[in-house]
Amino acid sequence: RSADSLDNQSEGVSILVEIYEGPEIILDNGYSVYTNNSDYVLRGTTSPSAAVTVNGNAVQVDENGRFSYSSVLTLGANSFTITSEKDGITHTVKQRVFYDIQAPTISYFRPSDNAYLSGNSAQIEISAYDNSGISPKRKVLQVQRSDESPWEDVMEVPSNMNIFYIDTTAPIGEGGPLGDGAYKFRILVWDMAGNVAGENLVRIWNIDNTKPEPPTNLTAQVETGKVILSWNASVSPDIKTSYQYSIYRSTQPGGNYELLTTTSNNRYEDISVSEGVTYYYVVTVTDKAGNESEYSNEVSASPENDTTPPTFTKVPYDGSKFGGNEFIISLEATDNSPQGIKK
Repeated sequence: RSADSLDNQSEGVSILVEIYEGPEIILDNGYSVYTNNSDYVLRGTTSPSAAVTVNGNAVQVDENGRFSYSSVLTLGANSFTITSEKDGITHTVKQRVFYDIQAPTISYFRPSDNAYLSGNSAQIEISAYDNSGISPKRKVLQVQRSDESPWEDVMEVPSNMNIFYIDTTAPIGEGGPLGDGAYKFRILVWDMAGNVAGENLVRIWNIDNTKPEPPTNLTAQVETGKVILSWNASVSPDIKTSYQYSIYRSTQPGGNYELLTTTSNNRYEDISVSEGVTYYYVVTVTDKAGNESEYSNEVSASPENDTTPPTFTKVPYDGSKFGGNEFIISLEATDNSPQGIKK
């Protein structure tokens, strides 16, 4: 624990230490090793005058205390017991070496082919696991500008992160940012032993940071209680196929627009209007990469005043008779405005 001048104490922290007698043993690769090479050399340092054994086999210690032991690993876990004895006191440590030649498995790498990416936060998803049961050591996203170009690193992905984001406008290597177009992407995944996966798992993604052309010829037609908008479609070829148009409205000309709705059609009826108010409209379009166009031309409209009363369409016929202390009279009416009957 730690405490400040006012005796405020922190939470306790636990650490694992080795308390031993005998000569110190320092293993070059630590106590846990992963490798994809069956020819393994255990190396370490101890007291120069100590006697060292590895798995019961005596090994030579040089004048600097360096020692080594060669072996051929079997697949899976291999265990080595190292002893160092001096002046009748022995120190023993163990090293576990995991020999693995199987590459990690990539469960998914998304988005799929022909996806569109844009902006500074394009989402990528990757899931991978290793047969050792330990998370992959390293993940790197790469891009290839052309079939003749080398693969370039886009970013190092944190090993524990399955969802990450890339800036499609940022420079990559010496070639600078990617221009609009289709590129090959892949993600390489290394395990603790150095086996790599993903070299042949290639995705083709479209980088698009160009706004589409806006809709044109926006017009407004006024009827009782509503404004009918219509416009010509954008001429850009990569427009979304659904809910691609966004309609904005303001009560001031030239700005302060608020999103009214989105639609897949080139026509929209705005019935959320009030008499005596002038509304100003613009429309935008969004492409497959999520780029939104500039505003269309602005139009204005003032809903017509409604002076036509509702019309009854169903009433009891003349001479209808009702009796008892409770009875129901059914009435139906319609109105010429989309707001309908108030009461």
